[in-house]
Amino acid sequence: MTYPIQALMLGITLALMLGCSSGDSKPGAVTVPPETTASKLELANQAQKKADVAMADYTYARKAEYIALMKQELAVIQTELDRLEAKVDATTGAEKAAAKTQLAAVRTQWTAAQARLDEAEAANESTWNDLKQVFSTSYDALKTSFETTRQWISDTIEP
Repeated sequence: MTYPIQALMLGITLALMLGCSSGDSKPGAVTVPPETTASKLELANQAQKKADVAMADYTYARKAEYIALMKQELAVIQTELDRLEAKVDATTGAEKAAAKTQLAAVRTQWTAAQARLDEAEAANESTWNDLKQVFSTSYDALKTSFETTRQWISDTIEP
């Protein structure tokens, strides 16, 4: 199956999962509020974006496209880190110091991922795949750390 067909099938599947309902709703059936549907759609869009990146084979010929996409992803994480840091700065209590430490660790990983992306951007055709893989590993670690820290802050500071 080719990439456009996979994307189309994923889109159709998501549309069926999120938007379709049978006309024979049963008494007492739970109706999904629009906010929940919108948030599910946003999650589906994010999943599609990740799937697009994962499915695409970014050869050296598509290096500029990959670099631009990853720079955008790193910018989004940096913006979110700034937002989380502002929330942490506005709080008081013992959790503030722990949150600051976790955010500092994520920022260090962000800086490392940015450096790996810069190396990938400077890659030539013979080093592209290796440097792209090094960046990908760094980026995956950053995303995991970022999501863990964001969830911890949400659970601990913003309950």
